[in-house]
Amino acid sequence: MTVMARALAMFDDFVDLPTTERQQALAALRDQDPALHRELARLLVYADTSSGILDRGFVATPPQTPDALRARATQAGDCIGGFTLRSLLGRGGMGEVWLAERSHDGFRQRVALKLLHIGLTHPDLKRRFQQECRILAQLSHPRIAAFIDGGISADGRPWYAMAFVEGEPLNDYVARVQPDVRARVRLLLEASEALSHAQAQLIVHRDLKPSNILVDATGHAHLLDFGIAKLLDAEDPDEHETATGLRALSPAYAAPEQVFGQRIGTATDVYALGLVLFELLSGQLPHQRRGARLEVLADLVRSEQFPAPSALLRKQPGQLTATINGAIDHDLDIIALKATQSEPERRYPNAQSFTEDLQRWLDGRPIRAQADTATYRLRKFVGRHRLAVGSAMVTVLGLIVGLALALWQADAARQARAHAEASKQQAEQALTVTTEAEARTQRVKQFMMDTFIMNDPMQAPGDRPASLADAFDQAMVRIDSLTDDPKLQVDLWDDFGEIRAGQGRFADAAVLFDKSLAQARRIYPANHPVIAEGLVNRGVVESYAGNSRAAAPYIEEAVAILDVPGAKQDQDLSNALQALAGVREAEGRRADSLAIMGRVVALTKRMQPVNELDLGVALFNYATALHNASRIDEAEPIANEAITVTRRAMGDQAPNLILMLSLKALIDYRRGRLDDAVRTNEEKLAIARKNFPAAHPWTADALVDVGFDRVEAGDTTRGIADLDAAIAMYDELGSPLVLHPLRMRALATLWEFGPKAARPFLDRGAAICTEQAITHLQCDIIRANRAGVMAMLGDGEAALVEADLALAGLAERGASEQAEQAQGLEGRARALTALGRHAEAVATQQQALTVISKWYPEGHPERKRVQKNLERIKQAREAK
Repeated sequence: MTVMARALAMFDDFVDLPTTERQQALAALRDQDPALHRELARLLVYADTSSGILDRGFVATPPQTPDALRARATQAGDCIGGFTLRSLLGRGGMGEVWLAERSHDGFRQRVALKLLHIGLTHPDLKRRFQQECRILAQLSHPRIAAFIDGGISADGRPWYAMAFVEGEPLNDYVARVQPDVRARVRLLLEASEALSHAQAQLIVHRDLKPSNILVDATGHAHLLDFGIAKLLDAEDPDEHETATGLRALSPAYAAPEQVFGQRIGTATDVYALGLVLFELLSGQLPHQRRGARLEVLADLVRSEQFPAPSALLRKQPGQLTATINGAIDHDLDIIALKATQSEPERRYPNAQSFTEDLQRWLDGRPIRAQADTATYRLRKFVGRHRLAVGSAMVTVLGLIVGLALALWQADAARQARAHAEASKQQAEQALTVTTEAEARTQRVKQFMMDTFIMNDPMQAPGDRPASLADAFDQAMVRIDSLTDDPKLQVDLWDDFGEIRAGQGRFADAAVLFDKSLAQARRIYPANHPVIAEGLVNRGVVESYAGNSRAAAPYIEEAVAILDVPGAKQDQDLSNALQALAGVREAEGRRADSLAIMGRVVALTKRMQPVNELDLGVALFNYATALHNASRIDEAEPIANEAITVTRRAMGDQAPNLILMLSLKALIDYRRGRLDDAVRTNEEKLAIARKNFPAAHPWTADALVDVGFDRVEAGDTTRGIADLDAAIAMYDELGSPLVLHPLRMRALATLWEFGPKAARPFLDRGAAICTEQAITHLQCDIIRANRAGVMAMLGDGEAALVEADLALAGLAERGASEQAEQAQGLEGRARALTALGRHAEAVATQQQALTVISKWYPEGHPERKRVQKNLERIKQAREAK
């Protein structure tokens, strides 16, 4: 990067600094890099008197000295394009804004005239200035200053005139007038409506902040300054900015995607609107970005977690608190928090939807953000006890849905009572069971309500928990004290265990399942369905931890309890059978797994009415079994049907889709549809992040796939960052599933930096497999890859031992003639090459090519890679 490009990239950081801090920073830069200091100081000539009205950051090399430029400075009374300049309104790094007048036939027109600085001839500046004119000319809204005229001045400077809005910046107006909350929301609503109009014209503002929202004398808001706006339908609109290293943003109001240099869209403006709403409601921004340098800003943004505006206000005693305290309700908090989510897909999609929710709040109607959240959470828990087949609770906020679950169970109990009363046969027994269930349901409901009361400042004692996470921990302690109702303890330990498992905290979940199962065995008959449910959950936790051998006895016992003639627990049996299919798959008994899943699909379709959520999961697991049995033609339509059914049942953001899209991407990749696989993995990651904002195995797994896609596409830096994030996430969870990202990180490192840098990742994976006695296919593949790296480092004998162990493990787990076996064969071929046994190496690599050719079509990158390695080994043999 040239000195000028570096200076351009640093301009945004320096221009917003107070004068004293800027001088200190420049002095430090002068000592570090005199040439960079000289160029940057020249660029800052015009920024000293910036008013905040202008956009910043688009500057260029002034070809003349500051003294020469000042000698030709524009003055009041100058005439430009028929307009007479009256007074300077503001000056920034790019140009000046003047109050100007034009008289014609007795009519006087006042405008704000924007004029590019003298001497700023950089092509990017002129292009940006012309784009700004085009953008303004497209807009026609009463709350947006209208474009009037434009052209080139006599001294060659571009200019344009827009309607003059006489008013004061939004924050200044609010500080002076002290309006109530509703009035503040109405002001932002007017600005948001104006932005909605711009976005409807495919225009993104990109620099929303209070200084760009003026309030006129009548108390109406106007949206200004589209200086760094983006045309969404422009072809490669950011090409020049990328090439020169320019970054257009106001740090205090920039969305994360702006800070990280990612794609900009309508949700970017929504983020800024949300921050302005925070400021209007609480008198402050919810972060500490002001004055931060760009390199520090990224770290700040990455770690930001915003409190609700009402909580922020309570920490700021003063006049503002006295003015609006208590007027910020839960819905308004939700609007602000939704608008400022770090991921664009979790925000309001555009200004229009944000505007609609503000209006609904003003009208006293339910906001959509709140309604969507409640519906989503209820829908999540109606499908309880599907831990075995892929459904999971989201976070500790699952406690909220635990209450919904209790209500749902009560409704189910009432329906069972009605059915029992209608049937004389076995009515007395059914009523007894139902009455007991209803009583226990009421206790579950009361337990959940007591948990929430602990977080209610109006009802809780003085030592109430600080958060729902703390309330969760206290609730589990309270379960231990419910000795008068052991059945309730069984239910609660089991439910809380599912929440922990849904968070990816499998070790914690196992402890709770053990307590629930032990209690159930004490109070229920040995063949009771409650025991079976606990056995399935306990077994699945072992499976998720990569230990299928430990999982098998739990699940086999559960199936033995449920799979008996005349039993009516079809759903429980389906869950247990699907867990058993997963164990059989991990054991390498793929034919058994496939037969079990075929039975599950038939069983699920037989249930009336058919539950589409259950059907989607069953179809997915069946398609997975078919795929693993190399029956791809049969697997693909069933996998697609699973996705369709699940979208219909739970929507496009359903967490179950994460696993289903993994299978779809795998099938696409295997068939050579590489671009489709990449898109599917990106969709999967977006859904995972939406459902699991904290560390979670499914998010980590999605990061692995997206990261490796990026590595294969040549975007190594971002890809490795994704893989490292996945490793860190699994480490936070204490999960042995870290094996997968460790292996992929090793491969990415091998391609980019060589075998010496790659080996530590494989060594760590092998150590985890040994120390934790993990019986999982991933351990065998790590061994195979490790053998190859050891051979490349010259340790042929150890590599051959490692490769043979890998192939033995793969055979034991039924992976012969599978794609995984090819990796074991390649590791062995490398070891033989290192030992000088070239003829054997060629034969082994040829065997690997034969295996891989059964899995991937002609021309596929995997076949090409194995073929290329075969040619290298042949060349080594010939060279000998």
